[in-house]
Formats: sequence, C-alpha cells, structure tokens
Amino acid sequence: MHMHKVLGVTAILLAWGAPLSHADSADRSDSANEPELQWRAQAQGGLLLTSGNSSSTTLAGALKASLVTGDNRVDLHLAGAFARSSVFMGTDRNGDMLFSQDEVERITSIASQSWLASTRYARALTRRNLLVATTSLASDKPAGTNLVASGQLGYGRVLAATNEHRITLEAGYDFSYEQLRADDRNRKIHSLRGFLGYEGRLSEDTSLELSGEALVNVNSVQSSSGPIDPIDDTRFKSEVSLTTELFERLSFRFGFSARYDNRPALRPELALPYSADFKPEAERLDSRTEATLILTLL
Repeated sequence: MHMHKVLGVTAILLAWGAPLSHADSADRSDSANEPELQWRAQAQGGLLLTSGNSSSTTLAGALKASLVTGDNRVDLHLAGAFARSSVFMGTDRNGDMLFSQDEVERITSIASQSWLASTRYARALTRRNLLVATTSLASDKPAGTNLVASGQLGYGRVLAATNEHRITLEAGYDFSYEQLRADDRNRKIHSLRGFLGYEGRLSEDTSLELSGEALVNVNSVQSSSGPIDPIDDTRFKSEVSLTTELFERLSFRFGFSARYDNRPALRPELALPYSADFKPEAERLDSRTEATLILTLL
C-alpha cells in the first residue's frame, strides 16, 4: 500500500505603520518642526510539502519595509525561495531494455535556491528630483551564482505625479561583483543603469505597479567562457503586479517578474563534470509568476 501525503501552507501578512502617537507628540512639543516619521511593512511566506510517490519541498518568503521622514526614504527588501524534488529514475545499465531492482533509484535535485537582501535610500532634492543610492546582496545557485554584491548611485526624476498615477525615471552608475559557482574568474562589472517605474490606481479597489531596469556594462570582463566586451553584458529586469481588494481586509495580488542576462554564468556541474570542451551557460531568461492573498492586519 502506497502512502501519499500533501501538506500546503501559505500565509501573507500586511502591516502599515501609523504616525506618532499623541503621547509621542506631547513629548516632542518643543520640536514641532521635526519631520513626521512614517513606516510600513509587508511580509509573505509559503510552504508546500509532498511525500510518498512524489516527494518535494517548496519554500518562499519575502519582507518589504520602508521608512519615510521628511525628504528621506529608506526601503528594505528581503526575499528567498527554495525548491527540492525527489523522483524515481531508471538507468538501463546492462542494456537489456528492462529495468531491474538495482537500476531504479530515487534522484533528488534542487530546482530553486535563491535569496536577496537589498536597501534603497532616496533623498528628495526638490519636489520632482531625487538622489538615489542602493546596495544589495543576492545568490541564485541554479543560475550559477554563489554571490552577487552590487551598489548603485544615481539621479531620479518624477515625470508625473497625481493622486492616481506616478511615473519615475532613474539613471546612474552600478558596480557589481559576481562570485560564480563554475567559473574560477569572478566578475567585476561597471555599468550604466536606467530605471522606469509606474505606480497607479486603476479604480478605488485596484492598483497596478510596473517597473523595468537595464544595466549595460562599460568595461571589459574576463570569464572562463571567453572575454566579454563593453555593452555585451546587458542585464534587464522587469516586474508587474496587480492588487485588488476583495473584502475590507482581504486582497488578491498577481505578480510577474523576469530577469534577462545576455552573458549568464556557466551552468553548475551535474553529478559528473562536463568535458573540457563543453562549457554550457545558464539560461539567459528567468521568470517568476505568483498569485497570492493578502490579509491586512493593521
């Protein structure tokens, strides 16, 4: 008798910060000109486990938080995903076109193993002009990267801002350090950065967010797969999310993100190493689609 158990748990929390309390305001009565402190945070997490004939583990989570005071804003983003599957595979070692007991085994593989930690600081110089600085650490082992550390500095311009819509354009400089799994030459990449973002409210209950970021290298980079010329290592990232309120405290969110790298890292080795003349690259395009429920607590 076979046993097949499936356990799935998904939890999403949303918390919004409030202005200072009356007590805090009283304590600061002698500093009435100090900027008001506002914060907000959003967290989500998911777990899926299966066992028996099909065995898999999938974990995903994210945390976003922001702090605003006067003309300054700080954003924090943490995210991670892990997926592992185990299936039965057969190898006809003796070539008799049949599988015997010692030719069938359960193979475990990692489908996803990535994490991200980033911070962003924006300083409003005027009503429509911004100074932007970001830092990030990331890892995506199936894509061939153990660690990617980057820092960005640039200028932002609010192209349009109304009660329903906001469009922001950013341009600047990016430095990335890539520690690769299958490449003995880590990459140091200097790039020009461009970003375009849109935030809009389609109706009283529905909001839409769109963004696109492009990085174009300006230096030559050495790698085990060959030299990379300037402008040859183009990277692009785009995100789309649609959120609609279903009930007073319950919302639905659909999100899609895509990442493109014109010169990706080498693909990690399998159970056996690749031959000396075969150096496959990881896929250039990675995408992620998610549909989640958001519960507003505060």
